[in-house]
Amino acid sequence: MSKRVILCLLALVVSALSFPLTAEAQYFGKNKVQYKDFDWAILETEHFEVYYYEKEKEAAFDAARMAERSYARLSHILDHEIKEKVPLVLYASHADFQSTNISPGFIGEGTGGVTEFLKRRVFLPFTGSYAELEHVLTHELVHAFQVDILWGGDARSLLANPFAFQPPLWVMEGSAEYLALGGLDPLTEMWLRDGALQGYLTPIPILNHTYDIRVYRFGQAIFEYIGRRFGPEKVGELLKRIAASRNVDRSIRHVTGMSMQKLSEQWLEEVRKTYMPQIANHEKPANFSKRLTDAARDRTGFNLSPAVSPTGDKVVFVTNRNLNNGIYLASTLDGRVLKKLVEGGTSGDLESLRFFYSSFDWAPNGRLIAFPAKSSGKDDINIFDVDEGKRVARLRFDIDGIRSPSFSPD
Repeated sequence: MSKRVILCLLALVVSALSFPLTAEAQYFGKNKVQYKDFDWAILETEHFEVYYYEKEKEAAFDAARMAERSYARLSHILDHEIKEKVPLVLYASHADFQSTNISPGFIGEGTGGVTEFLKRRVFLPFTGSYAELEHVLTHELVHAFQVDILWGGDARSLLANPFAFQPPLWVMEGSAEYLALGGLDPLTEMWLRDGALQGYLTPIPILNHTYDIRVYRFGQAIFEYIGRRFGPEKVGELLKRIAASRNVDRSIRHVTGMSMQKLSEQWLEEVRKTYMPQIANHEKPANFSKRLTDAARDRTGFNLSPAVSPTGDKVVFVTNRNLNNGIYLASTLDGRVLKKLVEGGTSGDLESLRFFYSSFDWAPNGRLIAFPAKSSGKDDINIFDVDEGKRVARLRFDIDGIRSPSFSPD
């Protein structure tokens, strides 16, 4: 997700207020540009209604099996059953997913899936990776369980008061990542190792008021610590106590026998004990490399997908420093931005740059770059002349999604 996932509870409430509360199986709304007229079919299983269209039938049947397998595991760990079948809407590509009207808001590159609050509808794209599909699907199912446990069948009552109790995001996203992955994954371990080295490990009381990627990574690590030390079933107990008390600190104390502050101190101590020996001989990046971008200085949310030119003196990367996502060219010698090459999201010609799960490539001549982008509802490969500052070719294929194009050596 995360990957960005639209599951901050207030965002979910707004979403619930913004789209029609009833929907036909064949049509989900009229608010976004629709490039395709999907002919929806429904596959019913014991716990799900899976919505799909013909071209993704095989993937939909596989997703249904994944969903039932994840449901069985989650219901056992959380000791909870969702009474009504969960609607699961599967799109064949990220481009199709971005056109959904289940959620009225724009779906960005980093959004891997969404669980809609009011009706517990889970919708996500199939991007070609079954491992990624199962991860995102299970993550979203945890959110469906969370909503059912925390608000039960009375979710509509929250709409009367959008400022009613909302658990911290580290609880919602951290438990979802932990239960989806069953522990720590290499990405989160990288965050823990780097956090220990750089000194930005975040105590739980501060995470209560944090709204960035740390709620996923550190939240997952906290729940992994709880599950390993007290048993994975304590995750379900904690959610149920939060539902009853509307107080996270008291709930942690009831389930673990210690305060939130004490749990935070012991978790941080274990993280440091685990990772500090591993990094004892590691140098900080500033000691042997040069920093080219500075998000705080440039007021950017991200600088991603760097690709160094064949001569090594230039780099292209994606940033949102001018609100819209754009591709910039910079010097690798001093980090100075040479020019903005492309601005995405401003026309139907370049609706969305594909960078979150993708990469760019330079031609051997050091003049052309190739990158994927959404245009008119489909993904293209764009060939861009860096020197001239213009696109010289756009390659279209009859496929659902494109990632990481690469030039041949010749």
